[in-house]
Amino acid sequence: MKKVLVTGAGGFIGSQLVDRLLEKNFKVRGLIKYSSNNDLGWLKNNKNRNLEIIHGDISDYDSVYEAFKNIDYVFNLAALISVPYSFKNPESFIDTNVKGLINVIRAYKQNKKKIKKIIQISSSEVYGNTISSKIKVLSENLKLRSESPYAASKIAADYLAITSYRSDDTPIVVARPFNTFGPRQSLRAVIPTIITQLIKSNNKKIRIGNVNSSRDFVYVKDTVEGLIKLMNSNKAVGEVVNISSNNSYSIKEIITILSKYTNSKPKIIIENKRLRKSELNKLHGSNKKIYKLANWKPKFSSKENFTKALIETYKWFCDPRNLKNYKNINKYNI
Repeated sequence: MKKVLVTGAGGFIGSQLVDRLLEKNFKVRGLIKYSSNNDLGWLKNNKNRNLEIIHGDISDYDSVYEAFKNIDYVFNLAALISVPYSFKNPESFIDTNVKGLINVIRAYKQNKKKIKKIIQISSSEVYGNTISSKIKVLSENLKLRSESPYAASKIAADYLAITSYRSDDTPIVVARPFNTFGPRQSLRAVIPTIITQLIKSNNKKIRIGNVNSSRDFVYVKDTVEGLIKLMNSNKAVGEVVNISSNNSYSIKEIITILSKYTNSKPKIIIENKRLRKSELNKLHGSNKKIYKLANWKPKFSSKENFTKALIETYKWFCDPRNLKNYKNINKYNI
């Protein structure tokens, strides 16, 4: 039985990747950042006997080295992801997102004979405001453009990963998911923010920023399957690969879909504090490369299936048992 290491295993995507790998009969070791209360994130109720959870820190080499022992595949999802927070504390993003990958590569070099592949998680934020009249869809060969310290840290990590492949044959794939959404997502993200405001206001109002910006939203089930497909593809080694729906929806369209489902007409309140200069106007990714290299296509990309995924997410957030797992819920939805 193959053994997989998932860093950032207690988070939104990491925990659901762990769940899916266990369903596929892999043994999984989840690296979760140490906390004083030994918080396991979204894995706290997972009692699967093939799951081993260890505490550590991706920015600490000794933690990473220990996590790599007897591992076949590595998914590096450990990251700081908040764009606004990256302006306040850019150093922490370098420590986690860049130095963390350096530790991953160093640990691989000590375990070359065992580890078959590393999947490094990037972000669609690295494309910046590239969409224009000439560039309609974002493909992997485009020049990268940073609009925030977060994006800069992910660009640096992308280049480090590919450099390691070119110079030392490190079997690494850079997976670039677009805007993943679904159950367990942080309340800082736009879709949970909209949903939880609808729930708490009884569908009467939504406080939001730029409703005209649009994103390539990918349901978390699709993202997880894309990552596993890349793990199983030998053709993807040394490549940067988008995981995208090849569609784009504006925030206004998201609100319209949810309003129709809830049979409501919420008041939309635009707040200046929710607007940011670094806001990306549009993200729309090409998924031709991942289909070619890994035979992956999203299941929730059509308007009908995207709506189903959005409603499934809404219903999940409606369950009070799920909301109990969040701290400071009112911080983002009032």
